[in-house]
Amino acid sequence: LEHICIDPKGPLCYCGSRGCLETYCSANALESAAGMKAEDFFPLFRKKRDERLVRLWEDYLDHLAFAVKNLNMIIDSPVILCGYLAPYFAQEDLDYILDRINLSTPFPLSRDKLIIGTHGQYTPAAGAALFYIEQFLQHSI
Repeated sequence: LEHICIDPKGPLCYCGSRGCLETYCSANALESAAGMKAEDFFPLFRKKRDERLVRLWEDYLDHLAFAVKNLNMIIDSPVILCGYLAPYFAQEDLDYILDRINLSTPFPLSRDKLIIGTHGQYTPAAGAALFYIEQFLQHSI
C-alpha cells in the first residue's frame, strides 16, 4: 500500500507521484520529520514530554488510519501492519488507529482484524511466500 495516493497535492514520492502513503507513513518519513532515528524517537515519544513528537506520531497514525479505512472498504479483510516500524507499535497506537478508522465508516474494523506483523520489515515477503509454500507442499505429497 505504500504507493496508494492519500493526498494528490502531497509531498513528492521517490516513485514520482505525489502524496503516496509512503511519504506520510514510512520509517523514512517519520525519521525525517523527527530529525532522528526510530530507535531514538520512540523512547522519547513514549515519555510524552515532547509535544512535537506526540504530534508527529499522531499525524503518522492519522494518515495510516485513513489508508487502512479505505483498504477496509475495498477488501474487508484483516489488516497486518508491518514494516520497519511494526515492532514499535503499542496497544495505545492500535486503539488510536481503530478509533480513527471507526469514527466515520459504515463498516467498522474490529480489534481482532488489526494485526501487528511479527517479522518486522520481512512480514510482507513471508506472507507472500506462504501461498507458494502451500502449493509446493500440496504437490510434493
